[in-house]
Amino acid sequence: MKKISLFYLLVGLMALSFVSCKKESNKDDTGGYYLKIKINGNWETWSNAMCDLGPDLYDDTRTDFTVSATSPDLKQTFGYSFQVDGASISPGTYYSNDYFMPLDYSVETGGSTVFYSDRYNQEPYSNYSITLISINETTIKGFFTGNALADDMDGGNTIAITEGEFVAKRVR
Repeated sequence: MKKISLFYLLVGLMALSFVSCKKESNKDDTGGYYLKIKINGNWETWSNAMCDLGPDLYDDTRTDFTVSATSPDLKQTFGYSFQVDGASISPGTYYSNDYFMPLDYSVETGGSTVFYSDRYNQEPYSNYSITLISINETTIKGFFTGNALADDMDGGNTIAITEGEFVAKRVR
């Protein structure tokens, strides 16, 4: 159940970021929010990072965190989430070896979309950590490190997302 609820929460935030990005596309009112991400050795900065932090919608004894963003041209998305037991998440470092921590990246190429996600059943295993630096009512800041995500349709095709940082608008 927790895997499903985190997945839908991540998908919902990504959809919300698409809509928000389109509505705000003619404004330069980003509020200083961004997600900086290193993809295959190249840095990209997306100025529409959003995050969610609160009780799991199905089990209030657990707390969910999600951060997501889209590229300025809306052709790429990235999202990261994890869940802890208990009523809160505090600043600190969280590791994919210790928590259910789905990561998703998608890229539109030539009219189709390729979806990448973490994998645990074949090498190279996805291994990530996320460090939350500060949390307040409107913003969450942090950074992450990791290795690779695999194409959901072709597991042999991987993408290196090795590090990033964010200052994200908190929606909950």
